[in-house]
Amino acid sequence: MRYSIYTDEQAESFSDRIEPLFRSHSQDFKPALASRDKDISSVVSNFTSGRKIVYATSGSREDNILGFLLVNPVGFRDIIRIYAPCHYVNIALVAEEFRDNGIGTELLNKTIDEFLYEGDQYLALRTRTDNKRMQSVVKSVGFNLVGHEEDNGHKRQYYVYKK
Repeated sequence: MRYSIYTDEQAESFSDRIEPLFRSHSQDFKPALASRDKDISSVVSNFTSGRKIVYATSGSREDNILGFLLVNPVGFRDIIRIYAPCHYVNIALVAEEFRDNGIGTELLNKTIDEFLYEGDQYLALRTRTDNKRMQSVVKSVGFNLVGHEEDNGHKRQYYVYKK
């Protein structure tokens, strides 16, 4: 397994590489797609623009993306705004067939190592309240629950990791 980071300048060229993984898990993103009334290619391009990407590949095969995190340079949701400046994990996705292999945990650890040592004190993220697997991963890495939100019928939990 190889873990790498794309910077803001490289992220846009990365959207073609993650689109197949995103598309294969589009059911996880139906609310986002429906509320934006856009096709998945447009959503992926929008999500990757101006963000940093932490991703896992299989060995030396850079084209075989097993999982990724999209990281915003600043958290913008009201619940986590009090922790600013902080980086915010916008999307976390690991391919179904590679889940429960520690990839999500390692992606979060790499994100913590990279972004909390740029000067931020916090790293924040949110997850759906029904996503027990993600909640377990973020808690195991050291994130703490800081709030809940309901948006258009979707319940979410917010977590923060403190340096």
